Amino acid sequence: MQAYGYVRVSTGRQADSGLSLESQRTKIKALAELNDFSLVKIIEDAGASGKTLDRPGMRQLLGLIDKAGVDVVIVSKLDRITRSTADLTRLIDRLRSARRADGGQGVDFISASEHLDTSTASGRLVINILGTVAMWEREVISERVTEALARKKKRGEAAGNTPFGYDKAEDGKLIPNDTEQKVLGELRALRASGEKWVRITQNINGNGHRTRRGSRFSRQGLQQIARSAGIS
Repeated sequence: MQAYGYVRVSTGRQADSGLSLESQRTKIKALAELNDFSLVKIIEDAGASGKTLDRPGMRQLLGLIDKAGVDVVIVSKLDRITRSTADLTRLIDRLRSARRADGGQGVDFISASEHLDTSTASGRLVINILGTVAMWEREVISERVTEALARKKKRGEAAGNTPFGYDKAEDGKLIPNDTEQKVLGELRALRASGEKWVRITQNINGNGHRTRRGSRFSRQGLQQIARSAGIS
C-alpha cells in the first residue's frame, strides 16, 4: 500500500516540546514499517496554523489524493492535521470518497498517538462520533447567534447590517432615515398600484433617489429592499 505521511508545526515552541517535525517523522516511519506500508513521502507544513486546511503541504497532499495516488495517510497525532473537528470530518469524508492508488475505494487514515485507523470498525466509530460532535457544535453556535439577534431586536438594536430606511444610533438603536423612508413610501405605493418592477425602477430613479453609494437603483436591489421591508 502506498502511504503518505503528513507533519506540521506552527511555532518554534512546538518544535521544542516533542512535536518537532523530526519527532513526527520518526513515529510515521515506525508505523509504516510496522504495517508493511510503502512510505512514498512525508509532506510537511512548517510554521503553519492548524486552524485551517489551507496550507501548502496540505494542498499538495489533497492534490495527490484527488489524483488517486494514495492508499493511506499517516500522521503522528490528530491535531497535526487540524484542530477543527468540522475540518477533520470534512477531510475524512473526502478520503472516504477518493479512489485509492491500488484501485480500491476510500483512502485510509491513521493517527499514531490516538491509535486511530479508519480501516477498522473502531476507527470508523470514533470518526462518526467526532462528526456528531461537530454537528452539535454547529447547532449550538447557530442557536446562540439566533438568540443574540432576537435579544438585539427586542431592545430595538440593529442586528447585522443596518436595514434600508434606518440609521444606527450610537447606542445601537435604529432611527428612521427620512430620505430612505421616502423611497420605501414610493416603493410601497407603486407596488400597491400594481406597477411592474421595470416601471418601479424607472420611477424611483427618475425621482432622483439614489442608493447609499450614490448610484442608481437596480431592479434586483429594489426587490431586495422590498423583501427586507415586508413589501410584497
